[in-house]
Amino acid sequence: MMAPSGGTRCGRKSAVRRGRAVLRAMAAKPALDEPRLDQLCTEPIVQQLMHRDRIDEATTRRLEAAKIAGSYKPMGALGPVTT
Repeated sequence: MMAPSGGTRCGRKSAVRRGRAVLRAMAAKPALDEPRLDQLCTEPIVQQLMHRDRIDEATTRRLEAAKIAGSYKPMGALGPVTT
């Protein structure tokens, strides 16, 4: 069956899947100009915000590791966010 744009639906789905895989891979790799987590945690403003929010560096590292591993599920005000 042809989609309205002239392409096939199957082709579009696989392109979307490939695009999502590429985005996940890009998200896992830090950009060269982005500071590393240990560099961010030494900044005074970051330390103040973490203290205010009652979060420590170890918790931040666990969240980062869970996100990279794919086991991180963001929570919205009403429960897990689904996309």
